[in-house]
Amino acid sequence: MPGGTPAPMPVATQTKSKVMVTTAALFGLAAAAALGYFGYQEYYKDLFGGEELTPGYGTQGYEMPPVPEYIPLSAGALIRSSGAVYYYAGNGMRYVFPDDVTYRTWYPEDTNFNYVTQVSEDQLASIQLGGNVTDRPGTTIIKINTDAGYYAVSRGGMLHRVDDISILEQLWGPYQWQNKVHEVYDGIFMMYSMGNMIASTSDYNVSDELNASPSIDMDVQWRTQGFVTPGYATPGYVALGPSDWDYWTPGYQPIGDWTPGYQPLASSAYVPQENDIVKGAGPALYLIGRDGRRYVYPNTKTYFTREMNFDRVRVITDAELRAIPIGGNVTYHPGSRMLKLTTDPRIYVVARGGVLRPLANESVAEAIYGPYWHLKVDDIPDGFFVNYRMGTIVNSAMDYNQANEWNGAGTFSDEFGM
Repeated sequence: MPGGTPAPMPVATQTKSKVMVTTAALFGLAAAAALGYFGYQEYYKDLFGGEELTPGYGTQGYEMPPVPEYIPLSAGALIRSSGAVYYYAGNGMRYVFPDDVTYRTWYPEDTNFNYVTQVSEDQLASIQLGGNVTDRPGTTIIKINTDAGYYAVSRGGMLHRVDDISILEQLWGPYQWQNKVHEVYDGIFMMYSMGNMIASTSDYNVSDELNASPSIDMDVQWRTQGFVTPGYATPGYVALGPSDWDYWTPGYQPIGDWTPGYQPLASSAYVPQENDIVKGAGPALYLIGRDGRRYVYPNTKTYFTREMNFDRVRVITDAELRAIPIGGNVTYHPGSRMLKLTTDPRIYVVARGGVLRPLANESVAEAIYGPYWHLKVDDIPDGFFVNYRMGTIVNSAMDYNQANEWNGAGTFSDEFGM
């Protein structure tokens, strides 16, 4: 569900002893909680004067709350808690539907989401996030808002660019093809992989693609990796427009002209250069990689782990922007801040190459980031998951050197070996 933890109040009056006591107390629940949960939310509330901890917590006679009942799930179940809808796959993982359109490419008859089963937040969090569901092959034509091209979807979430409209007319019909267009935003692009361009109707068969992926499980198996993700709200919720490109952060004001004193550089026959930061008429900012592609900053938090201000931003025309192929999303700078996924209780550190590594417990977090480590955690929704790969667990400060990660990353292009 879109959203993040509100900014904490200053903790100047908090004593280190309180932090240590709270940390120790909360860590007592860790062994009983799923997925290595170590009391982050409760710790947060107690430290910053919010909701009090359970009376009697950590004292003699305290009774642990009952374990919530989990609904038995079978492969293929559609589930949700209080936000997005997920597909429960045969591999035991959940895949999020990024929007209503994607949902209905697989379940066109379920207009009221009657197939969806309500589960508790605890049960949802206990299921590992696998990625996003992509549009069913053969059902839609993907159109990216800053790219003039159209893309046909093939098995495994692969896109094939189509520049000749007559090909679309022959594949889907001269009037029907426009009704098949699914407009997505740049941040969704990483849900898909790129395939060969379609130069003729012989390069793509709609029926073959439909039959090749009769289920989401089958489509997941076609993928070369076990996950893909981004996403904004799902079935039955508010559809987001172009101005909401940064849909993950409530109250977010788009990067750019809104910033006091922000003066973008004028455009003149722009030629992409590595490490440039550019924008068109819209609010999104892009980093130019060594491969000549543009990588979108998904939000301001990500942006400010790599930049101090907007001084390097250059405004170019939309035509110039569309001429630069999209490469994906920019990730947090390694060693900058810790991350917590919305529906995953674990805390992660960021390593080079967009790798998330879960911390074993609070003691490790404190050893790496200090006693106020909790101030250096950013909540991110499931939609960010596609930007990263999962790494090994960090069991001690010896397993992760924050300074080495920060200093050894180099540029974004260096970090990802472009």
